[in-house]
Amino acid sequence: MDKFIVFPKWLNIALGYGIDGMIYANDQENRMNDFIPRRQFYLALDLDFTTWHFKSKILNTMIYFLNMIKIPAPTLEFTNGKFHGHVLYF
Repeated sequence: MDKFIVFPKWLNIALGYGIDGMIYANDQENRMNDFIPRRQFYLALDLDFTTWHFKSKILNTMIYFLNMIKIPAPTLEFTNGKFHGHVLYF
């Protein structure tokens, strides 16, 4: 019998992509203007509050809007060939 890690419904794993130091469309132009472009990849925990349902319509609406905000969570970042861990990261 296989064993799997079971996550609660409100806990997800999120993948992300970001850039830093890129003002222009290509890397060469950024470097010519003293910007150091770097691509960033993220693997993080993400909370999904919409799995919680309440009888109150107001509370459900508040949960809906709260879910639009990224809650800081532990994150693994991959940048320039290196991994960086963050305890709390947006």
